[in-house]
Amino acid sequence: MPSYLLKGGVVATWTKDNQARTLKADVLVEGSTITAIGQDLAVPTGTEVVDCQGRWIAPGMIDTHRHTWMTVLRAVQCDWLLTEYLVKSTLVIQAGITAEEARIGQLAGCLEALHSGVTTILDHFHVAHTPEHADAVLEATVQSGARVVLCPARQSPATSAFPAPTFDKEEETLKWQIEKLKEWGARGGGKLSADGRVTLGLAYDLATMGPMEAHREFLKFARSIPVSIITAHVVQGPRIRIYRDGGLLGSDVVFSHCNELYHHTAPDAEMWAIMKEFNCAVAATPEDEMGMAHGNPVAFEAVERGVKCGLGVDATSINSGDLFTQMRFALQFHRARQHEKVLKEGLKPPKHNKFTSADAFRLATLGGAECLNMSHLIGSIEVGKKADIVIFDATSANLAGAVDPFQGIVFHASNADVETVLVDGEIVKKDGKLTKVEWGPVAKELQEKANGIHQKYPAEKLEEIWSEFYAKHGGPMWTTVSTALWCELWLDRDAVHDDQCRTQTLYWEHLLVFRPQIRTALSHKGMEGEKQSIDFHRITDDVESSPCSVLHDEQFMHDIEGLPFFGPLDPPRWPLHKTLFLGGILFPPLWFIGAFMNVRDTDDTWAELFRRRCQAVVMVLSIVLVALIVLETAFRDT
Repeated sequence: MPSYLLKGGVVATWTKDNQARTLKADVLVEGSTITAIGQDLAVPTGTEVVDCQGRWIAPGMIDTHRHTWMTVLRAVQCDWLLTEYLVKSTLVIQAGITAEEARIGQLAGCLEALHSGVTTILDHFHVAHTPEHADAVLEATVQSGARVVLCPARQSPATSAFPAPTFDKEEETLKWQIEKLKEWGARGGGKLSADGRVTLGLAYDLATMGPMEAHREFLKFARSIPVSIITAHVVQGPRIRIYRDGGLLGSDVVFSHCNELYHHTAPDAEMWAIMKEFNCAVAATPEDEMGMAHGNPVAFEAVERGVKCGLGVDATSINSGDLFTQMRFALQFHRARQHEKVLKEGLKPPKHNKFTSADAFRLATLGGAECLNMSHLIGSIEVGKKADIVIFDATSANLAGAVDPFQGIVFHASNADVETVLVDGEIVKKDGKLTKVEWGPVAKELQEKANGIHQKYPAEKLEEIWSEFYAKHGGPMWTTVSTALWCELWLDRDAVHDDQCRTQTLYWEHLLVFRPQIRTALSHKGMEGEKQSIDFHRITDDVESSPCSVLHDEQFMHDIEGLPFFGPLDPPRWPLHKTLFLGGILFPPLWFIGAFMNVRDTDDTWAELFRRRCQAVVMVLSIVLVALIVLETAFRDT
C-alpha cells in the first residue's frame, strides 16, 4: 500500500489519556497505520506528501447505529412517527425489498458515510431476507471501502400486515441465517473482507420473545463464530434488565437508543448499573429519537455515569448520513434540559456549560470506538492506530476564520468541508470527490431503484394502510406486557407456569396494539388468575403468529366487552369495579339513616350528629361515584 505524509495541518483528537488536544503537526501514514506524529517529519522514500496547510486532521467518525441499506428509501419517511414507520415501512415496504434494491441502498449509504467523514459503521442490517440479500449487501459493503461491522438481524420479513402481521417464512429464514453465519464466520474468524475492514456482528432483537434458554443458546453459538458485536434496539421498557436476567449481556453488546434510561435518574438506578457492570454500550441517535417519539436522548447521561456511548444516524431514509447533526442534537438537547432544570428549580446558574464541543466530538470518534471495543485501533490520531483519517478544509466558506477545530467541526462543518478521507490507509475521498467508487453510476441506479419502490408502494397506499390500522387500533405503543401472557396466548401455554417466564416482561418492539380494555383484561388474568370466562386456550390455538390477531377475533372481543370491570388502566392500579361495588354496598344504609332516621324529638345529641355525618358521607359518595362513572365512560375506548 502507498504511504502518505499529511504535512502542515492542525491535528484535533482525543488521546489515550482521555484529553482533547489540538497541535500543529505532520502525520505519517505507512500502509494502514499511523507511524509518526510530529513537526517537520522527514519524507520517507516513496511517500506521497499531502499538503495540509489550512487543514484540520481529525480521526474518522464512527457511527454506532445505522440501517445503511435504507438510503434507497430517502426523503419519504422523514415526517413519520415511529409507530407509523413500523407499520408503513417495517411491515410493508421492508418486507418487499429485493436483494438488488438492498445492494444499491447499501453501497450508496456507505459512500454517503465516507463522503461525510464517517469511516466506521455499526450496521444493523435488518433486511437479511434471503441468502441473496445477505451476499448482495456484503458485496456492496466491501466494494465501498468503509470499515463496517455488518450485523445481519436474526429476524424474518413480514409476509402480511393485515388482518394481522404474519411471519410465515420464519423457519426457513432461521435455517439459512444459521448457515450463513457459519459460512461468514469461517472467513478468518468473522473477517468478511481480505483487509479486515468488514467484520461480522449480529443484530438480535428477539430476546424478549419466547423461552430464554433458546436465546442463550443462539447467542452462545454466535459468539463462538465469533461475532464481534451484538446489537439490539432498546426504546422504552425493561429490556436491559431482561437481557441481564437471561444471562445475555457482555462487553460486546451495544444497545441502540436506550431512551428508557432517561427516566432512571437515581444515582443507583438499576438499569444504568447493569449497563456499567457488564460494560455494555449505548448508541444514541438523538435526531430521530426526538422527532419520531422514541423518547429523550441519553448520550450525555451515559457520559455522566461512565457508560460507553457513541452516536448513530439510525435510518438513512429519515436522517442524513453525517454525524455533525447528531453531535449538535445530542449536545444542545442536554444543555437545554440542564438550563430548564435551573429555571424550574430555582438553582444557581452555572458559570459554564458542563459539556463542550470537544465532548460531543468524542462521542462521534473515540466514544464510538469504545462502544465497538476498537479503541485500540481507531477513534483517535495516535501512533500505532489504523489510519482512518478525515482532513477538513479550514479555509472553506463554512470554516474560514474558525479558531477551535472542535467547535468548528461540531457546530460549523458539513460534508462539503470534508476534503480527504482515508480508511485503513487508503484514500477513499480526495479533493472533495469519492475515489474508490465512481458516484455517478451509483446515483443513477439508486434513483431507478428508489422510483421502483415508490411505484410499488405509493404514498397514498401506505397512508391508506396506516389509516386503516390507526382507525382499528389507535397508535401502537412502545410499552410492556407480561411475558407470562405472551407465553400463554401466543407461544407455549405451559410456559406460563415457569417462574422465570412469570417474572420477565415482554417488550414487543414492532407492534403492541392492544386497546386498553384488552390490555386490562390480559393483565387482570395474568396477575390475578382465572377470573374471567374468556377462552384463552381457544385463542392460543387460533392465533399462531401475532397478538394483533386477537383484535380480529369476534368471540374474544365479545368476551372482552362483557368483562365485569371498566377502566382503561390495570385493575391493580385502578380497581374501579371494586370501588363501585363497595360504594354500592355502603350507599343504601347510609342514605336510609341520613334520610329517615328522626331524632328531633329526642335529646340524643350523638344520634343527631351520626345522622348528619351519614348525610355528608352520602353526598361525598354520590359525587365520587358519579365522577368515576363519567370518567370511565369518557375513557372506555381510549
